[in-house]
Amino acid sequence: MNWGKLLDPLGMTKGSKYAAQGGQASLDIAQQQKALQDANANSLWGYTQLGTSAADQLKNMLSGNFDIKSDPTYKAQLQAGTDALSAAGAAAGNLGSGNFASSLEALGQNIYAQNYGDQFNRFLQLAGLGEGAQQTANEYRTQGLNAVGQGTANYYAGKQQAANDQSKYYSKLLGLGIKGASLFI
Repeated sequence: MNWGKLLDPLGMTKGSKYAAQGGQASLDIAQQQKALQDANANSLWGYTQLGTSAADQLKNMLSGNFDIKSDPTYKAQLQAGTDALSAAGAAAGNLGSGNFASSLEALGQNIYAQNYGDQFNRFLQLAGLGEGAQQTANEYRTQGLNAVGQGTANYYAGKQQAANDQSKYYSKLLGLGIKGASLFI
């Protein structure tokens, strides 16, 4: 005798099975979404590291532990400016004058200030880029965790539905057993 066909009209087997499968599928999908969101977050790691490095450089600049004179751009601009002033001073015949020395000093200070400000702004932009990447990574991770939370809730709701269906089934089965037993009394 096929008990499945006999018991199926009582409503237990299909409903319980589908509720449990639906809950499991929801959890599986949520775990896949979390893995994808974690991969998205991890892809931003380089940007967050770049931002952290730039923030460290900003801190060094603000505390006086940064030497702009070692920057290749500063060196190139200072050399070009010095060469231009030297050529102009030589043409005017005042290379050894006080005015020439003042002009060289002003040039160095102007190039230093310009490059310091430019470098500060570059570091500030990179630090902002890193902060934005970190915020986006955190949002990705939060979305992944939320998906798993919802998937877990759906999983247990499916399990609960299956348990409820089984409880109804056993109640119906017990009722049939009692009715059947009353025939023999």
